[in-house]
Amino acid sequence: MQPAIVRICGVAFAALLLGMAACPAFADVIVKRDGTVIHGKVSVATDALRVVDGRGQIIDVPLDQLTQLALTESVSTQPPAKTPASRPGQTTPVQLVTEGGVWLNQSPDDALNGLPAITQTGTDILAFSDARSRAVPADDVAFSGQLTWDLGATPAADQRQLDSLSIWIAAGDPKRSDYAGELAISVDGKEYFPVNGSAAAVTFPGLAQAPFNHVVYNFAPGAVVEFRYLRFVADTPEDKESTRFVEIDAFVSRAAPDPMRVTGIVTRDGSRIVGEIRAADAQGVRFIGPDAQEHAVPIEQLSRLMWYRVSGEVFAKLPQGSGGALLRSGDFCEGDLRSIEAGKLRVSSVTLGLKAFNISHEMAAFVFNHNDGSETCGRPRNARSNPVNQWTVQLLDGSRLLCSKVSVTPSEMVMIQPALGELHVPWGRVSWIRRTEPQPTAAIK
Repeated sequence: MQPAIVRICGVAFAALLLGMAACPAFADVIVKRDGTVIHGKVSVATDALRVVDGRGQIIDVPLDQLTQLALTESVSTQPPAKTPASRPGQTTPVQLVTEGGVWLNQSPDDALNGLPAITQTGTDILAFSDARSRAVPADDVAFSGQLTWDLGATPAADQRQLDSLSIWIAAGDPKRSDYAGELAISVDGKEYFPVNGSAAAVTFPGLAQAPFNHVVYNFAPGAVVEFRYLRFVADTPEDKESTRFVEIDAFVSRAAPDPMRVTGIVTRDGSRIVGEIRAADAQGVRFIGPDAQEHAVPIEQLSRLMWYRVSGEVFAKLPQGSGGALLRSGDFCEGDLRSIEAGKLRVSSVTLGLKAFNISHEMAAFVFNHNDGSETCGRPRNARSNPVNQWTVQLLDGSRLLCSKVSVTPSEMVMIQPALGELHVPWGRVSWIRRTEPQPTAAIK
């Protein structure tokens, strides 16, 4: 029997063309089934794509002659470059800088300056910066325990990142001048996640001429993101007493979008569809597709759910014939999907029972195992082996849909995708379309 949790790697075109109106003025490339390549601008004509080439010549291309259409004014004629896939378990580096015997350099403009703690244990500290005591506004406060601060909803928690944390310690008392602590973050103030690499213990040399010791965490961009609540946990250094904290400054900024984060589904015929996974149970998934409509997708249509880009070699290392939750930490929890709701994915494991995972901070993908030989560990079967799908449609958001039928109107493309049904997608979201079945082809230059 496979273990319930397995460490995978390190640390942690159209059946009918309707109307007679122009599409948006996309520069285009059309490839016909006989290999002819036509460059120009596309419009929709009755029963054909109408192309005006560089010499002003009008060419009608019936659907049954079409192999490929690339809309190149808004996107390259080549398929979009792939974002490198991640290997779950990789960590983003955290730099820890320490200085002993330095002068205090207070930062009145840090993000938490004077912000009251919403919860605390082991101390009566009033504010994060200046470490003021409720009882006596002393220069420093000795404590071990935890403090938690609410940074608020603006900017949105999913756009916030922690750049650095600066901790000043009174150096005059050798029993209270060392450091031991770590950080944790939360979106909802209920479930906290340790900040990777923040657990540290620092011993400073004896009494210094200058009265302060300094510990600084510098976080790489994207290392600590998506949080509203910040928790500082101070431990008592070994063989010492509680540290005397003088000033603690936190600096945050607006996070850039994480290029590794992508939410969507992969169907068993090979379609990769970006969208919002709203909820799920053991029967199906509620999914907002590229048409901005909600679809109920049966589990038997799905190969995997995705929240983070994962390389194919990672899926190849999963236990054969197993389904379950692949975590960003690199762990694989074998089991069946029970539900997705309120930001949690729940898995029923034979050995571990019901396990819940935080989607924002823990999940990379969920892999379905259908036990019918059509796929292994979330790797869908070759799309060309499915005779139903005749067209591939690539969207600008990275979605690639295998479709049984497509048609076009002046404003949108209409496609039939087996898992989602009929989709109406505006032209402005379409990158290219291509006939899937084997045929003569020509490269787009």
